[in-house]
Amino acid sequence: MKKISLIILTAFFILILIGCQKEDTSIEKQLNAFIDNYLSDYVQYDETNKKLDYHVVSALGALQASGKKIENAYSIDKVALEADFNVLTLEYPTSYLAAVMVFKYLFPFESNAIKEKLSSYQREDILYSQNYVVLMLDAMDVNATLSKSLVEGLENTDYPSADYAGICLMATSSYDINKDVFYNMIHENLTVDGINGYMGTPSASSTACVIMGLVSAGLDPNQYQVGTMTYHLVDNLMSFANIDGSFKESISDQNPDLSYATPQSFAALCAYQAFLQTKKPYLLF
Repeated sequence: MKKISLIILTAFFILILIGCQKEDTSIEKQLNAFIDNYLSDYVQYDETNKKLDYHVVSALGALQASGKKIENAYSIDKVALEADFNVLTLEYPTSYLAAVMVFKYLFPFESNAIKEKLSSYQREDILYSQNYVVLMLDAMDVNATLSKSLVEGLENTDYPSADYAGICLMATSSYDINKDVFYNMIHENLTVDGINGYMGTPSASSTACVIMGLVSAGLDPNQYQVGTMTYHLVDNLMSFANIDGSFKESISDQNPDLSYATPQSFAALCAYQAFLQTKKPYLLF
C-alpha cells in the first residue's frame, strides 16, 4: 500500500513539473518566434533605415543579460544614432528613450554624449511624458534633481489609466514614495481576463504595461493578489499571442497589432522571465 501511495505521489509531482515546464516553454517559444519573425522590424538603425523601439531594445538587454545569444538578428549604426540623438528634443521623450536604452544595454561604454545631453535639461524643458523622462535620467544615472522633481508630480495626471500606472511603477521603483494612486489605477481596470485598455475591454498592451510595472515592484503578476482574488496576468497576456510571435490587442481581433501590443508584450515577457530568474524586482528600463 505504501509503495502504491509513493508511486501515485511521485506521478503527481511529475505532472506538476511537466505543467510548469510547459508554461515556461510556451513563453520561450513565443519569444523565439518574435525574434525570428519580427525583431528586425523593431531594431535596425542606419542613415536610411531608422527603426528603433524602446520596448524591444530594453527587452534585448534583459535577454542578453540572462545569457541568451541573439546573433545577426539586428544591426545598429551607433554613429548615425548618436548624430540623430543630438538634434532630438524632449518634446517626444519616447524617441529619446529608445536611444538611451541602446547605449545602456548594447553600447554601455560609449554613452558619454548621451549623458551630457540629458544632464543639460531643466524642468521647463519637460512638457510631456514625465514618467518616461524619469526612466531615461535614472537609466543613465544623471540629473537626479530633475528626476526627483518629476517624480513628485507623477500622481497628478489628467489621463489616469493602468498603462500610465504601470509606467509610473517602473519610473518610481527606486523611490520611497506612496504608490497607492498607481495601484488604484491598476485595480480599477483589473479583470480576470487581463487589464482593461482605453476601449474598456481587456487589452494586450495594457496588460503588458502592468506586468512590467509589477515586476519592477517585486510583485509576481501571475500570482497577483488583490483582496481575496488572485489574478494571472501573464497567462492573460499569452491568450493574446499568435503562433508567429506577434500579439493581438484584443481577443476578438483578427490581425496582430504590430505597433503596440506586439513590442510591449514581448518586453513584458522578457521582464517577467528576468524577474523569475533573479528572484528580485526587475526594472526593464
